Amino acid sequence: MKRNKMFKKPIIISVGASYFYQALRLQTDMVVHVEWRPPAGGDREVIDILRKLKEKLNKK
Repeated sequence: MKRNKMFKKPIIISVGASYFYQALRLQTDMVVHVEWRPPAGGDREVIDILRKLKEKLNKK
């Protein structure tokens, strides 16, 4: 795998679980944390409703 020459170490992106980020942070400063949660708390019914609303708004 080719690595970009501007980076000597891999950069790690931690998504969601802050404890995973914290454990990585103790080992390296080449880690970034992204606070992410599933839309609508993962509730499929609410996600479908939101998707339909978005489709209606995009058609206008």
